Amino acid sequence: MAITILYSFTLSTSLGPGDSGELTAVAYRLGVAHPPGYPLFTLLGHLFTLIPSGSIAFRTNLLSMVAGIMALLTLSRILRSDRTLSILAPLTLAFSFTFWAESSTFEVYTFELLLLLLSIYFLLRFADSGRESHLLMGLFTIGLGISHRPTFLLYLPGLLYLILPQRDKIGWVSLSLASLFLLLPLTSFLYLLIRAQHHPPLNWGNPDSFIRLINHATGAQYRSFLFTLPLSQVVHRLTHLPPLLLREFSPLLLLSLPGLYYFYTRWRRVFFALLLIAGANLIYTINYDIPDYDVFLLPTFLFIGLLLSSGLAFLIQWIGSRFGQLLSLLLLIPLSINLRNHQENRYPYLYDVAINLWRSIPDRAIFFCSSSTNINCLLYLQHVEGRKKGIDIVYYDMLGSLDYLTRLGKRIRLRPATGPEMIATVVELNPDRPVVIGIDLMKEALQLSDHYQLIPHGLITIITRDSVDRMSIVSKNDSLWQRFQIHRIMRHRLPRTRAGKSQMIYGIALNNLGAYYLNQGWYDEAQRILKFALHFPNRPDVEMVIRRNLALSSKRSNPR
Repeated sequence: MAITILYSFTLSTSLGPGDSGELTAVAYRLGVAHPPGYPLFTLLGHLFTLIPSGSIAFRTNLLSMVAGIMALLTLSRILRSDRTLSILAPLTLAFSFTFWAESSTFEVYTFELLLLLLSIYFLLRFADSGRESHLLMGLFTIGLGISHRPTFLLYLPGLLYLILPQRDKIGWVSLSLASLFLLLPLTSFLYLLIRAQHHPPLNWGNPDSFIRLINHATGAQYRSFLFTLPLSQVVHRLTHLPPLLLREFSPLLLLSLPGLYYFYTRWRRVFFALLLIAGANLIYTINYDIPDYDVFLLPTFLFIGLLLSSGLAFLIQWIGSRFGQLLSLLLLIPLSINLRNHQENRYPYLYDVAINLWRSIPDRAIFFCSSSTNINCLLYLQHVEGRKKGIDIVYYDMLGSLDYLTRLGKRIRLRPATGPEMIATVVELNPDRPVVIGIDLMKEALQLSDHYQLIPHGLITIITRDSVDRMSIVSKNDSLWQRFQIHRIMRHRLPRTRAGKSQMIYGIALNNLGAYYLNQGWYDEAQRILKFALHFPNRPDVEMVIRRNLALSSKRSNPR
């Protein structure tokens, strides 16, 4: 009950980061999400959209919170024979950074962890009792996990390790029935096939045939991201793991050292099963070429969290008496740290960014962007709130996928090209439409500056061959920034969560605008904009650039 109240307090009331915007829109419109499609999650999300209260985003966020709380209850049931650990372990996981964050917004990872813990629970019951019903329920839950995310297959060695003590009791009849229960949940993928044939407004990959369905369900278009990272980046991710764990669990992470002994001696089967699961999860994740890979590490964080809570349980039992029980108050450390961080989830930072992006993008524009969060927030506005402006959104990082290019070519005119050349190609072949880019692609756009003008416009940059008009550019930008929807901007400290960090876009956009004015020789306008940029939270490197540009504009505006 206490965790429910706590999570309700920090539950996101609006759009969340990552894929939350797209997943919410897909659930609302009963569409087809990006691979692997998440059919079960989509259907459950649609049920939550029928709740007659709050925004559509808030209603689907509730599903993640419910899944998170059920995962904590399941973990407590798994460890029920150790009363101390059955209380400490769920609390440790509940107060950890990533699990808490993913339980506050509509994302797939908390639900996956729930299915993993349910699989462990039923297979452990089978290993202890030998009852066939527990085996069937365990395999059925594994099937649900595979139908939710095919990467669940990585956990099979660890999960099957749990039933080794009872392997002799599994006969041919039981094995056949077990196979049926494992494969039955995979029929949920038929939802993707059926819905694709009805051409919903959100229909990623259009899996309207069995070949396309298989490619979609197995994430074929993402295979180029797997095991393609240079060795130096893999090593960097490994060396960055300790700071990540410290962020997750605070300095209490040191308790995982005595917890290693305690958990191994008391829960040897579960220890080795989770070691196999966490190992497979870690190897897969550090070799997956995406920027926000840390959310993929939830099974690894689960294992480390169990070691930490086991270390705390060991100290409590070793000291004994009431003083030993007071040690459980140490969990107030990660609670207080992450409560402060996750209060950011309560404010509509991302929704404001989405609204301000829509105001920045001209009608009928082709918008290139590499931020999946910004793209998915725009999809939410378009397909849930009906803000349709005929805008085509191009996910720049997906331009290497032939399947994505094929689908994109049905909406805009293009020809094969790589990198910034693709942007130039789209500009040339679509002269009747504005082509704009997000500020996250400025480095790529600068390679086009010899042939095109890059004109900042709110939170985007327009690529054009047209001549510039000083009064028009200044007045349009001033008008945009006056109309921008900005709530509760954090001026006193840097944001910590992915939702909070969305505020960083304002300082970067204003610095780009100020630098443009500076390069044009419009020094007074540059000073005004750059001073305004300092009112927003900025990364230290961005803050330094803003102040440098401000000093330069001041010097040129008032030469001695």
